[in-house]
Amino acid sequence: MESVLLLAAGARAAERALLERLDAELAAPAPHQYLEHLALPVRVVVPSNSLRRHVAATVVRHRQRAVLGLQVQTLHALSLEVLERWGEPPPLAGGRGGDLAAELLTRRFAAAEPELARTLGALQDPWGAVAATVRDLLDAGLEPAHAAAAEENLEHGPGSADQRRRARALVRVAA
Repeated sequence: MESVLLLAAGARAAERALLERLDAELAAPAPHQYLEHLALPVRVVVPSNSLRRHVAATVVRHRQRAVLGLQVQTLHALSLEVLERWGEPPPLAGGRGGDLAAELLTRRFAAAEPELARTLGALQDPWGAVAATVRDLLDAGLEPAHAAAAEENLEHGPGSADQRRRARALVRVAA
């Protein structure tokens, strides 16, 4: 089985192309090939955990059953698997310590954003929701290099002026 990179014009076209390719790759193996089928799964590598969950659910919905021999994983999970197979310990940032540090930094940066402090500061745990949103933004691939463009797009996007200001503040915190 060779590696394949699928390119498509848009999310729906990419989903259709992926499902067609998976139908071909995951055709029922002969009974004597089941163990081989499990030992070398078809891997779909995606950039975020939210997309991983979406792709897995879409495949199950499309095939109307669980799928033998398919592994949908994030690039991060694949990297950790490669390190494990080479006998290398995972980097600390991928462990709980990195998650805790990211949570603490998110809370600190969010508290420093006047728009967020003004609108969320009175809540019992104002920064918990911010941390979850920031994790989603980072999971989706937001990087500091994208922040200015994201803020510019949010300047004239949908929603009230207050909502757009809060959205821009969230992007700054994530960056």
